[in-house]
Amino acid sequence: MYNIVVITRRPPNAIQDTLDWLAFQKLPANEVHILDFKTPKSSIMPQCDVYIDDEVGNCQDFIEHTNGLVVMPDREWNQNYVSDEITRFHRAYSVPHAKFILQTYHEQNIGEHSGRQTQALQIG
Repeated sequence: MYNIVVITRRPPNAIQDTLDWLAFQKLPANEVHILDFKTPKSSIMPQCDVYIDDEVGNCQDFIEHTNGLVVMPDREWNQNYVSDEITRFHRAYSVPHAKFILQTYHEQNIGEHSGRQTQALQIG
């Protein structure tokens, strides 16, 4: 079983809208962390096993400061990004492709983690 941890950055005036949107989506999040724009997402502890984010800077931060798998949904603004990290970075071209990446990761790592297994999700 996994915990879903939402880690996002929002200005103070957008926090309630973000929480309302998450509630409307019925995302089964175990935790929600709304950070300012200066705090790295990798600072959230305990660290997650998987990070899903479409921003290049966040993915670089996760690669450099965590041991988690990093999945970047393919978007127009990140298509030029290429990571040197070939074992922990994956680009997802569709939701089914992302699910395949996560399922493969789970099958390869089942039983290896004794701590909380989490997935961080970038919202918006």
